[in-house]
Amino acid sequence: MKTDKNTVIGFVLLGILFIAMFWFNSSQQQAVMAEQRRTEDSIARIKATHKPIVDTATARLDSMRRDTMQNLQTAGTFEGATFGAEQLTTVENELIKVTFTNKGAQVKSVELKKYKSFDSTNVRLGGTGFDNLSYTINTSANQAASTATLFFSAPTQTTGPGGSTVLTYTLN
Repeated sequence: MKTDKNTVIGFVLLGILFIAMFWFNSSQQQAVMAEQRRTEDSIARIKATHKPIVDTATARLDSMRRDTMQNLQTAGTFEGATFGAEQLTTVENELIKVTFTNKGAQVKSVELKKYKSFDSTNVRLGGTGFDNLSYTINTSANQAASTATLFFSAPTQTTGPGGSTVLTYTLN
């Protein structure tokens, strides 16, 4: 290829055009980036000064509704047992007092009558949320629920051999 005067001038002009285009685009890009930074800073400043107002009553209601739906789904055929009021049944003799609950059909607390605690009251065993005895039952196809979350029917109280008291809880 022969390079003459016009070819060299053409290449120099193209180089100048490229340099001018890169310089112009970078200055525009810096201006756009500065505008974006200013907008992001404004949004961050507004978020920092204005805390979102959380409606706690609505949030609590939504949480309760979500828990209720989850309990209904896991209860399967025992969905009538997901709602109810806790009923306590007490059985006692001269040594011990045992309180049963229909929620989970389990022992709520045990009180020893002949033993005193440090504050001169009867010794109590259990009675906390940690003290529960439950197991998982199949409630429908591919569903299982813990017995501690279900409400059993009121107990039937019978006298067993030797004068013992027998409580029978059923799950409808």
